[in-house]
Amino acid sequence: MTASCRGICIRHQANTLGVTYNSRYADGQKRCQVCELYINWDIGSHCPCCGSKLRTRPRNKRLKKKYRQRKLDKKENISINIIHGQQNQMSELINNINFFKS
Repeated sequence: MTASCRGICIRHQANTLGVTYNSRYADGQKRCQVCELYINWDIGSHCPCCGSKLRTRPRNKRLKKKYRQRKLDKKENISINIIHGQQNQMSELINNINFFKS
């Protein structure tokens, strides 16, 4: 039995206006090959419409490379923000301690 589109996926169809990284996959959108569209679906890895497995990564070699690089950049930015946030918290804590000592 083959999967067929029942039209439910139209409600979850992703638009291109919200794409920030020029990569739909990096922005969390998933592709259904049966319904032939990108959807915003965080509940599982299967299409809500036809039940087929959703694609979460690009197939093209060049785009895969870009996707991986963006993922690494995103992780580095998060770790840098965490480190800077911890440094700011430490300096605030030291300032508070110095305030109460004087």
